Amino acid sequence: MDFSFDNSTKTSSGNVRFSGVSSGINSQQIIDSIISARRIQVNQIEDKISLNDQRVSAIDQLQGLTKNFAASMDVLRGANSFFVDDVFDNKLAFTSSRATASAPAGHTSSAAESILSVTVDDSAVAGSHTVEVVQIAKAQQIRSDAFASKTDSLSSQGYPTGDFEINGRNITVNGSDSLLDLRDKINAVNSGANATGVSASVVSVSPTESYLLLSSDETGLSNTITFGGDQSIHNALGLTGAGTDNAKTVIQNAQNAIIRVDNLGVDVVRESNTIDDVFSGATIDLFRAEENTEIVVDIENDLNSVKAGIVDFINAYNELKSFIEDQQSEVVREEGGEPEFGVLAFDSTLRSLESRLSQVVSSIVPGVDDGYASLGQIGVSIEDDFTLAVDDGTLDNALLNNLDSVRKLFGFDFSTSDSRVSVISVGPNSAYTVDGSDVPEPYYLNIAGTDANGDLTDANFVTSAGTGNGGAGNNTVSINGKNMTILPDSNADGLKLFFNGDPNLGPVDDIEVTFTRGVADRLYNFFNDFSKTGGEADSLKLNLLEQNDDYETDISRIDSRLDLQRKNLEARFIAMETAMFQLNSLKESLSQQISAMAGGDN
Repeated sequence: MDFSFDNSTKTSSGNVRFSGVSSGINSQQIIDSIISARRIQVNQIEDKISLNDQRVSAIDQLQGLTKNFAASMDVLRGANSFFVDDVFDNKLAFTSSRATASAPAGHTSSAAESILSVTVDDSAVAGSHTVEVVQIAKAQQIRSDAFASKTDSLSSQGYPTGDFEINGRNITVNGSDSLLDLRDKINAVNSGANATGVSASVVSVSPTESYLLLSSDETGLSNTITFGGDQSIHNALGLTGAGTDNAKTVIQNAQNAIIRVDNLGVDVVRESNTIDDVFSGATIDLFRAEENTEIVVDIENDLNSVKAGIVDFINAYNELKSFIEDQQSEVVREEGGEPEFGVLAFDSTLRSLESRLSQVVSSIVPGVDDGYASLGQIGVSIEDDFTLAVDDGTLDNALLNNLDSVRKLFGFDFSTSDSRVSVISVGPNSAYTVDGSDVPEPYYLNIAGTDANGDLTDANFVTSAGTGNGGAGNNTVSINGKNMTILPDSNADGLKLFFNGDPNLGPVDDIEVTFTRGVADRLYNFFNDFSKTGGEADSLKLNLLEQNDDYETDISRIDSRLDLQRKNLEARFIAMETAMFQLNSLKESLSQQISAMAGGDN
């Protein structure tokens, strides 16, 4: 950069250049003005770069808001594939205690949480059950006779050496082994594929009295500790009774858990205190037994999670809607500035997003139960500022009275007449129709058969029963093993199905496939495609950044050209100054000569 002081200029190289010495013209100022005038196009390009930077920042913010909105819809759109959790299937378990019908008068029941706990997953079925814990499972514990020393060798204490077995694994007692060594050998065989399942420890009552304690790692009768090998060895160690392979001193017997459920009149026996195969989707952990007390287990839909998902959806919608409204409003955006629209106000992408948002509040979902076909019917209303609000009472009543209809309002619902058919996923263009009574109309899947591996040989997907032609292909289904993808020739384009049929099946005709698509499911793909990594938002930002790179290249090229023009102008002015200097010198020389000649004449 150059620094000018009146008619002098200090260049970037440190040299001082004077302008107008001979001509009196401030050439540097003239050159700067010429270059500045010619650099106006650079200023315009820099303004474009600044605007693009602002647009990138705004799109980045829009992408984040859209991503949050898509995520909120993903929670509510239901189990539209094998791999998606459904918040509407979330369950909770509540427990309480009471005396059984046969309990003696005056029986006081302990708190339910002190007797057992229940956890449930999405596969649990809502309902009420009772559990009475008659007996909890226990692991066997036995001890040896007392040893005088835990560190002295066993042989020095009069114990024999040799081999014996615990649960089929051999333990060798050497002459130099102490009680602590024996403990370690027993623990060493409790590892690997054939682990004994028995852990050993040494308990010292005093310096001259120690015991070897053996504990089964698992509860239940089948995990009773067994002994074998040289009977005299485990007899001598005091682990078994004389002349037997049976434990001598049992601290705790192995036993199974016994519970009674739903007053069935039969005992449910399990080896573990963790029982997960009595009620579908429920795991019971037993803490202690208490006969004559039954625990009431109520399994319910987790309505709080569903409501939280709906509230998150509304909040995400409002944040996105507010951003769009702000961009499209002419307001003062900088202190002291003039009112102006946002940098995305007239962007087609923003208008497209706004159009899709309007579908959220205006959509009527076809094929959904009467009274649950729109957000307004479950208590979600539009405010004066076009944001959404929820009436808690109306929403709560809808969730309590007809959760399944609320699920259909938001999510993907699928049913089929053949249990061998399941949905893998639904495509963004998968559509359905309803009849005059607003009942979803089924599609009909026709399968030509399966081969020796159970893979499909051919199939079609039609809208009328009896037109499947034995599953002959008609360009509506693409087959890949047991998987089917519905093709664009069908309105269900993109729907993916799985058929789990036996090998070598013949034709299977007219399998009904019916589905509906709620608000969240229909709109999710659009907003997700915009906001996902590598999606439309990223493409828009990348294009703007690439434009800026091109603009920077243009600026660099223009500045290089202007530098050359500056040097040319400076050279021309220097040449002029040189010529003026020479003329002035000649003038002065001639003046001096004329003056001298005039003086001589006098």
